[in-house]
Amino acid sequence: MNKYEKLESDLVALLSGQVFDVKPLPETETEYRPQSPKGMVYVAYDSSDFSDTETLSKVVQDEKIKFSFEIHSKTRRGEKGTLSIFETIRLKIVGLKLLGYDRMSLVQATSLQGSGGNHWVYYAQFTTNTKISDVQPDPDSEGNLLKQADFINQ
Repeated sequence: MNKYEKLESDLVALLSGQVFDVKPLPETETEYRPQSPKGMVYVAYDSSDFSDTETLSKVVQDEKIKFSFEIHSKTRRGEKGTLSIFETIRLKIVGLKLLGYDRMSLVQATSLQGSGGNHWVYYAQFTTNTKISDVQPDPDSEGNLLKQADFINQ
């Protein structure tokens, strides 16, 4: 499981047990079932933005990771409506600090009528930041990277 899948799973686990169903966005369209009597929320890694490299001797960058929450419900208002589900998610996610990441913040929220007009869809996007870097050679071993590359090519 890569770090993005792990973050999706962590966010789904955090939201489980609410008045709505919550799952990671499915792998295939055939698994995509946005309607649920309780309301359905899909959590998905959306994208990453990367800063410029901070130094010349090694690669260190900030990674801004975005997650989308796709909220489906037959109603906009009430306990199982998109607005209540969004508010529940917002209260749980804004300020959340997962290990190795900055606190999460809300970036955008948009309400749209779903396809066929039989349910409402609300999208919310949250973001967090982390540092990424390359694998560092042992500073006491000159030419360490060259030796590793030569070994791989033999």
